Amino acid sequence: MAAGADDRPVAYIDLEPDGHINRLFCAPEAAGQGIASRLYDALEGAAREEGITSLFTEASELARRLFEHKGFAVVERQDLMVRGVAIHNYRMAKALDLTAPHLAAPGGPDCHGLVLSPGPCPTRKQDPSAPHSGMGAWSGGS
Repeated sequence: MAAGADDRPVAYIDLEPDGHINRLFCAPEAAGQGIASRLYDALEGAAREEGITSLFTEASELARRLFEHKGFAVVERQDLMVRGVAIHNYRMAKALDLTAPHLAAPGGPDCHGLVLSPGPCPTRKQDPSAPHSGMGAWSGGS
């Protein structure tokens, strides 16, 4: 989490144990200052320390640029309906080290669109009908 001069939170990012980046939020008044980029860098460092070998996310159009800049690859575009509103996002992934499995191609629903070779698919134990929460620059669902 990043706080502004008044100690009010202005940005945060959420990493799940399986390498899924679930949320990134940056308040409009803090946008364009590199805060989200620095939060991501800290998250990636923590993921490496925890032995996480790959990261994946569902990025909005706005967040896609940040993740591409940080070395993520687009796996696929997702077109979704959320409460009757058509939206889209991008499944994205990044291997964190050269010994980690590499991104091969989009996979089945159990892999959330990711196929990592070799090794098991990074799945989340979650109700597949429940959308991922989205805040700020993020929206998601799978």
